Amino acid sequence: MGNFSLIISETSKAHDIARAFIDIKIANTDITILKLLLNKVLLDSDLSPDQIQQKISEKNSTKEDFINKIMKNINNNELTTVELASKLEKQSKKENLDNQRRIDSTKRQVILENISKEEIKRYSYLEPKINIILDNYSVHKSQLVKEICEILNMNLIYLPPYSPQFNPIEQVWRTCKIEIKRKYYESKEKLEKFFVKTYFKVVNGGNFFNWWEKLNSFILIKRLFLTKVSNT
Repeated sequence: MGNFSLIISETSKAHDIARAFIDIKIANTDITILKLLLNKVLLDSDLSPDQIQQKISEKNSTKEDFINKIMKNINNNELTTVELASKLEKQSKKENLDNQRRIDSTKRQVILENISKEEIKRYSYLEPKINIILDNYSVHKSQLVKEICEILNMNLIYLPPYSPQFNPIEQVWRTCKIEIKRKYYESKEKLEKFFVKTYFKVVNGGNFFNWWEKLNSFILIKRLFLTKVSNT
């Protein structure tokens, strides 16, 4: 059991999940300097749209290089007209400052650069490891999330596939959907308050922690068994 930390983000992309784990670490460390370092990571990683575009533009090809790439494709006689048009479109999108994939990639890179400091890892490992139980959503298994959790001394424990009984959020969604069908919430803030209230009601009324404890014991036994088998 640890201290509570609730993060509601606009998206659930890898860089948002990474920020959430940093918040969890901040809420569960007693090391003041580590709190300061991690808060600085969050602050320095919170770039404005203009700052993100500036970083992307710094990586863009020069005008001369871009023209050379275009001409190389144009002079490729093996390409059909459709193939040429497709390649030119992709090259143009790649240089676009509003390319969402490049924006997300830049956000991932910035947060990893800011947290990849030996000082942060050293202080994180002075305290007991934090176990994070989460579902198999693909972003939870992203390389960024794994690297962030390695630095923060966090252990990722994934729930078995198709096991909503272990996941309180599934029960929360089910309860919320039933209520929302009956009542209209006129603002985002009221809807968020309702969600938080429902979350605690479901979690405190269930036995998720007992299930997680049994699940963790099962995982440890399975690892020991697999280790023993591999050594024979």
